[in-house]
Amino acid sequence: AAWAAVPAAIGGCWLFASLRRGIPVAEYLGLKRVPMKTLAVWCGLLVLFVVASDLLTVSLGRPVVPESMMEAYVSATIPPLLWLALIVAAPLAEETVFRGFLFKGLRHSRVGAAGAIVIPSLIWSSIHLQYDLYGIATIFVAGLLLGLARLRTGSLYVPLVLHGLMNLIATVEAAWVAA
Repeated sequence: AAWAAVPAAIGGCWLFASLRRGIPVAEYLGLKRVPMKTLAVWCGLLVLFVVASDLLTVSLGRPVVPESMMEAYVSATIPPLLWLALIVAAPLAEETVFRGFLFKGLRHSRVGAAGAIVIPSLIWSSIHLQYDLYGIATIFVAGLLLGLARLRTGSLYVPLVLHGLMNLIATVEAAWVAA
C-alpha cells in the first residue's frame, strides 16, 4: 500500500502544484538542495528528539515499540519490503503531501508559517490510527520538528530524510525487540 501511494501522492501534488501560476513546481514543493552540514544538524536534532521521546516513553512505563509496529514487523512475509516501505515509500509519499504541497499553500495563506507547521502535523499524525493517543501525540510533535525543518531550510529534502531516519530508528528498535 505504501508503494502504491508514492506515485499517487507525488503525481497528485505535482499536478496540483503545476496549476499554480507564477511558481515552478520544484520551488512550490521545496525541491531545493541543502548543504550536508545543514542536513547533519537536523539529523542530530531528530536523534535527540527520538532519544528524549524514548526516555519519556520508558519513564511512563510504556513500550518503546508500539504493539502495532511489532505486529507489522513480525508478520512481514518479506521483511526487506517492509523496511523499504517504512524507510523510503512512506516518507516519500507523506512528506511530498504534508511538508511539500500543503506546507507551501498554507505558508502563504492567512495561517502563515505557524499554521503551515501545525496544520500538516495535525493531519499527518491523525492518519496514523494504528497507534494509540500517546503514539499519535508523539507523531504530532515529530511533525512539528519536520515542519520546522522545512520552514528553516526551505527544502522538502530535509524533512524527507528526517522522516526516513525516524522510521529507520523505529524499525531497528522493532527488530531489536523482536530478536
